[in-house]
Amino acid sequence: MQASRSLRETPSNLCSVSSIHINPTNENLARNLLDTMVSELQKVSSCMSYPVKCKLSEYAVVLKKTFDQQPLELVNIMTCLLVQENQLFQELRQTLVSLQLSESIAL
Repeated sequence: MQASRSLRETPSNLCSVSSIHINPTNENLARNLLDTMVSELQKVSSCMSYPVKCKLSEYAVVLKKTFDQQPLELVNIMTCLLVQENQLFQELRQTLVSLQLSESIAL
């Protein structure tokens, strides 16, 4: 139940990247993405143990209820997550390069 609550709170407070613009004419694509995600959750849950099946089915229902009226918000959130993930990889790459440079200088 707690995970469901956090999923419902997600649209309003997750994305802090303000430069992302989602084209509103792509709402049909966003709805298709939502339906595909829900369908995949249900398909995967059918192969799982009963407790996992129940949880995944619950997530599918919550996902559908949360974004059914605003599928573009799902795309916005996913885009924000991908941007944040990319930023983390860039930071990691810079850190690794810095470490390699400092190691080569020390040798």
